[in-house]
Amino acid sequence: MNNICITQDIIEANQIIFILLQALYERENNFNEKCIEQKMDSSTSSKAPSTDYAVKKNGSLSDIITQVQSSKIGEEKKNPRGKQPGAKGYGRKIPDDAEIEVCRHIPTKCLNCPNRVGCNAKETCGHVKNEIDFKIVTVNTVHQQIDRQCPMMNNETISGTMPERLKSSVQFGLSIISLVIYCYFLCLSYERIHSLLKSLLGNCAPSIGTMHSMVKKFADSVSVTSTYMGIFSYLKSLLGVLHADETGIRSNNKKLWLHVICNKDATYTYISQSRGINGMLEGGTALLQGSTIVHDCWKSYFLIEGITYALCNAHIIRELAGIIIFYNQEWAFIVLMILLEILDAKERALEEGIDHFTDEQIEEYKNRILEQVKKGIEMNPVPERKKGQKRVKKPRPYNLAFRIKEYINEILAFAIDFRIPFTNNIAERAARGAKMKLKNSLYLEMAGAIRFSKIYSVLDTAKKQNLSPYDTIRTLLCGWELHLSKAV
Repeated sequence: MNNICITQDIIEANQIIFILLQALYERENNFNEKCIEQKMDSSTSSKAPSTDYAVKKNGSLSDIITQVQSSKIGEEKKNPRGKQPGAKGYGRKIPDDAEIEVCRHIPTKCLNCPNRVGCNAKETCGHVKNEIDFKIVTVNTVHQQIDRQCPMMNNETISGTMPERLKSSVQFGLSIISLVIYCYFLCLSYERIHSLLKSLLGNCAPSIGTMHSMVKKFADSVSVTSTYMGIFSYLKSLLGVLHADETGIRSNNKKLWLHVICNKDATYTYISQSRGINGMLEGGTALLQGSTIVHDCWKSYFLIEGITYALCNAHIIRELAGIIIFYNQEWAFIVLMILLEILDAKERALEEGIDHFTDEQIEEYKNRILEQVKKGIEMNPVPERKKGQKRVKKPRPYNLAFRIKEYINEILAFAIDFRIPFTNNIAERAARGAKMKLKNSLYLEMAGAIRFSKIYSVLDTAKKQNLSPYDTIRTLLCGWELHLSKAV
């Protein structure tokens, strides 16, 4: 049961979805098709969030959510401050090995007292408060290779051995290199990392070119490469529920695709020039036979043989909301309510210790959805092809209704198998790092994008294993392959 996950964003959607309808029904009735296309954004369609900058948010789902959250109803459901019920708390704890400095605060009247020196007044500590802080200390470790003339070997000169990592007379230590790579993993540009280190270390901060060499050497090391391939081997051997996604990035004005395969314990990302089946074959997504893959209905996934499919219902809900808002069609509202009803029923079943629905329940849910989808198809007939017209543009509601009908089993996979979550948010969160990196600093070459995907895979997996990414970097820099408790 530990693999079951009910996502918080969908539960919150259940609270606000009923309010957005009446708020927008009459407002959006007069929009024509061209206006609808301009108004659609990532909250009401399958469009990527990166396209939202050009969309006016008036009347969108995100606009209504904001209004609801600021209204009286939203205030009643607002979470209290501080630690939330059921959440893990993070209190301030003083490390056992912390350096202790005592600061004595004597009475103000004693400062100018003529008897201050040599005063023998009886004193006690009235109150104690602890202030946790840190200080940056630059350490220069001098490595000396000692030569000795051994009397046991006829005064032959023998020499000590320098650590293998020392290649030059002056170089940066593991702590600085680890901090550079960790900041790189956090999607900071080399310029910002250099600015940060210069403010901490002064003139001994590494240059941009040196940091680039550090990252390149780390990504190409045997320890990182073997750990990276071990993550894929683990995911391939699971034969369980996996999440897949892909997102576009640019390098030297060329379109590249970052592919993601992950679960709650591990993340594997790779770069390809193809988004479709060729890219999936190239990186390994198409080699996951025997697994269940949750994705966003990209058709190339259906070309992979030997796997079970499940669709992300967050995309379905957004598109249904778009049909409700811009087309005022009741069937979409009913389908959306049925999906949220199934999600609530699944949550209640899990709380009661039930790990599956009966076949009769699944069939009932399926028939209810198909009944409404049939109405959606009938309400939005496809226009007849005119003479000389190569292709007929199908209505947006028709496309969604037909897709729900075609993939009804994949949409209800979260109800058929309780291990499968309602959304594909795990994969979308894993792909978000590459988009953040693109915003902060461009990939100047494809090799740079590949290096980032390797480092991101290893360190994001370490985070999922409750390991410190900084300590993981130091471990890998020492040449030790990372063995994770749950994965590799």
